Amino acid sequence: MNLLEGAVKAGGIFVSDQNGEVVLTPEQGLPLVGKRVVLGIRAEAARLAAADAPGALPAIADAVEELGAGSVVHADLNGVPFAAALTDSVDLSPGRSRRHRDRPVPRSSVCG
Repeated sequence: MNLLEGAVKAGGIFVSDQNGEVVLTPEQGLPLVGKRVVLGIRAEAARLAAADAPGALPAIADAVEELGAGSVVHADLNGVPFAAALTDSVDLSPGRSRRHRDRPVPRSSVCG
C-alpha cells in the first residue's frame, strides 16, 4: 500500500504533501474538506501516465521488477517510496532507472 500524507481541499480534492492532486469521489472527499489525511493507493490501482495528465503524481522510477505476467515499478515521489503493479510492459529511459531481478538470469534463457 502506498501511503501519501496531505489535506483535502474544496471540491474533495486530495492535495499531497509530495506535490500532486488526486480527485476523490464526493463520498470520500467532501466530508474531509479542510482536514489532514493519509491517502492509501494500492499498487494495483496505480497506472503510468503522462506528466501533464490530470491526477498524475510526479515520480522518478528507481527500479523495475519483471515478474513474468507483469512488473512492479518502484519509484520515488519526492522522497516517499511509491510502487505501481502493472500488467503492461515497461520501458524506462536509461540513466533514470535500473532493472531489478530477484535472482540471476539462467544462462539457458540468455540469447545473444
